[in-house]
Amino acid sequence: MTPFRALRVGCLFLSGVLSLTATAVPAGQQVSAAGRKPHDDHSPVVVTVNGTAITENQAAFYRLIHRIPDDSKPDVRRKIVERLIENELIREFLADRRAEADPKRLTAAVAALKGQFHRGNADSDQTLRSLGYNDAALRRELALPLAWEYHLGRVITQRTLRDEFERHRAEYDGTEVRASQIFIKVPPSAPASKAKEAEEKLARVRSEIISGKISFADAARRDSEAPSAAQGGDAGFFAFRGTMPAEVCRVVFPLKVGETSQPFRTPFGVHVYTVTDRRPGNLSLEDVRSLVIRRLSQELWDQLVGQARTKAKIEWPAGSPE
Repeated sequence: MTPFRALRVGCLFLSGVLSLTATAVPAGQQVSAAGRKPHDDHSPVVVTVNGTAITENQAAFYRLIHRIPDDSKPDVRRKIVERLIENELIREFLADRRAEADPKRLTAAVAALKGQFHRGNADSDQTLRSLGYNDAALRRELALPLAWEYHLGRVITQRTLRDEFERHRAEYDGTEVRASQIFIKVPPSAPASKAKEAEEKLARVRSEIISGKISFADAARRDSEAPSAAQGGDAGFFAFRGTMPAEVCRVVFPLKVGETSQPFRTPFGVHVYTVTDRRPGNLSLEDVRSLVIRRLSQELWDQLVGQARTKAKIEWPAGSPE
């Protein structure tokens, strides 16, 4: 993993792969993820987490490395702040566990990140300085993903990986299912009553199918709004990671051949799926190790953030929407 990739995965935790490459080094040679805050005393505070201020400059830095426009919508801005809250909670957790970044890797990470900025922006040094991000502040940001990676190396064992792979083998080993769907489009902006109406309709259609009054294919031709309706809803073969949205795969893959799902929602609308065939995969744990680690990492991150939030003191400035 490159240091710049590590920043995006651990510190901002959106996507990517965390590898178990972190190795223990003597405690005196490690760098805490807590570190000191960026020197941005004049930057407005957007939220305080257990007494630690998160500032506008930190949000701007997040937008900078993710190429998010400054004029982002309020919901996007809120998501950015929520990510920064998560980072601070995990930073505190890692400090308590003495999970720290290897200083050599941290130095390399800072150099790589600055190199990325230089290639994309000739005035990158000035941009970073304007946000209060000198080398010390960059080290604080980059220490987080590296410390997180170090923590993963302590808690995720080969047995943990193997057990996760076996529990969800079809999702990892390249298994493909063939499925058909009945779909009613419901835009995200539609009122809740529209989604409920679609769910109720597909529940009735499913009852007709289960009782044998109509075949799934005929029901799809009659009721589906998807392009596959003309083919009786047939969506063809697909793997867990590929062309289909994750929301669909999570519902479809546990189904047995011939089994029909309950109606379920995605950002696109309401669906009912049935599995018509299955082709086993042949990928091993070693083939998909990075995917297994990423899933375990995300689950552990979410679990720890959830636990920390129940005890955290999160304070918003007066007048800020919580």
